[in-house]
Amino acid sequence: MRLLLKKHISAASTKEKLLRILLFGIILGGIVLRITLWVKNRDLIIDEANIVRNLAERDFAGLARPLSYEQFAPPIFLWIEKIASLLFGYGERAMRLFPLLCGIAALFIYFKVSTKLFIQAAIWLPLSQFAFSRIFVEYSTVVKQYMPDALTALLLLWAALSWKQELMSRRRFVGLWIIVGSIAIWSSMPSVFVLSGVGAYYFWPHIQSRSWKKSLPILLIGVVWLIQFGIYYEVILKAQINSSYLQNYHKEYFLFLVPKNGTEWGHNADRIIDLLGNIGGFSTVAIVACFAFILIGATVLLLRNMQQFLLIVLPVILVLLAAGLKQFSLIDRVVLFAMPITTLIIAAGFEFLWKTTKGVRIFLAVLGCFMIYIYNGFWILRRGINFHEITKGMAWLRDVKHAKGEQLFVHDANVATYIYYTELHPNKAQWASLLGAHRLTWDTNYSLLTQHWKDTAYFLYTGGFGEAERQRRTRELEQNMRQLDYFEKYICYVYEYVPKTTQTNSVTSGATPN
Repeated sequence: MRLLLKKHISAASTKEKLLRILLFGIILGGIVLRITLWVKNRDLIIDEANIVRNLAERDFAGLARPLSYEQFAPPIFLWIEKIASLLFGYGERAMRLFPLLCGIAALFIYFKVSTKLFIQAAIWLPLSQFAFSRIFVEYSTVVKQYMPDALTALLLLWAALSWKQELMSRRRFVGLWIIVGSIAIWSSMPSVFVLSGVGAYYFWPHIQSRSWKKSLPILLIGVVWLIQFGIYYEVILKAQINSSYLQNYHKEYFLFLVPKNGTEWGHNADRIIDLLGNIGGFSTVAIVACFAFILIGATVLLLRNMQQFLLIVLPVILVLLAAGLKQFSLIDRVVLFAMPITTLIIAAGFEFLWKTTKGVRIFLAVLGCFMIYIYNGFWILRRGINFHEITKGMAWLRDVKHAKGEQLFVHDANVATYIYYTELHPNKAQWASLLGAHRLTWDTNYSLLTQHWKDTAYFLYTGGFGEAERQRRTRELEQNMRQLDYFEKYICYVYEYVPKTTQTNSVTSGATPN
């Protein structure tokens, strides 16, 4: 009997070790993906470049005011980026170092949070989603606050699960949460959603026991948080929320709070599907599976552990409610902070099913492996992510066309990146020949612009607009100009034009991408 018991314990111990190796292997894979993308060092895009412009133009106090160039970022994030710029300069890797470190730290904190809530055998799929999904990898190397937002959310969950009110003195409990909550608010605007869940998590036991006196510290903490957020809203957030540019840009990413017809229901469904697709893959199997896990997980938490439901599910519900009230956008990067929390709800559903029967476990293992196989970011190891690579077009202009800055016209969506690479980047000297380019605005009429132009002209685009916009601009150009050459690579387009009156034998009837 003892021998059988020892074998059983030994087998269980071996399984636990293998499972732990698997989980840390998943974390290691996520770290490798993030560092690889950081090392590949793709070009900054417009929002990143505009953040860097704010950093270069302002001191620390100035970064606590509403930003220029239609940008938003919380002060603590900007101060850390400012310190990075002073220490390492304005290069891409220096500016992306803090988001990278947040992306790596978030993997470990996610593991800590999930193991406090669920058995380890049930977290390998949601952990894989957080480690390998493109959106989490990509925004770990973007000069914006989105991955720090996700880390802040996870740290708040971890603190709530770790700090038991009944085991701490009242002064220590209140002091810690006032400090932590205040830092979170000034570090991450959407942290208010998570703090709402944290407050409800601590308040619920007092509602059950009717121990109202013991709930006073939580009410005090909540009041301090509300005051902090009120100041933050008035000083920084209000002007940007009311920005017509941002409202128009994000209007397609709000929800209809009470859908009235099929179109509105379809719009809401598209937004939810987009969020689920970013987490677990855009295949029908993955979306249906994630949705089922979420429904099961939320129901299980609601029925079995209301505290955990309030901590994990309530913030997601509040985000959806805010989107329905047109106060919060569901565009993927803005709602990134809520995606790891959503995977925790997936873990709750996955755990419930995993504990049923061996046959169900086999099915879940096959399903999970299939989901990871068809949706992961390991292709980044080979190809990286090349998007608006403006320097590719600039290098073509410099090395192949020997163009001068006065010949170059930069589309308004690319003015920020042009300024970054020619005026702020540590290697800006290499683009000296392209200084002095014409910086176009959104309302520039290209036909009027070129009406009296007598020289060769180059028009630089790197996306940031639809195909209809590109075609409209080229039609305006062709009223006075004719195309000589054309460069296209990684959503970077450069058109070479000469006036129609110019006689040349090099005019080609069709442009060939280089």
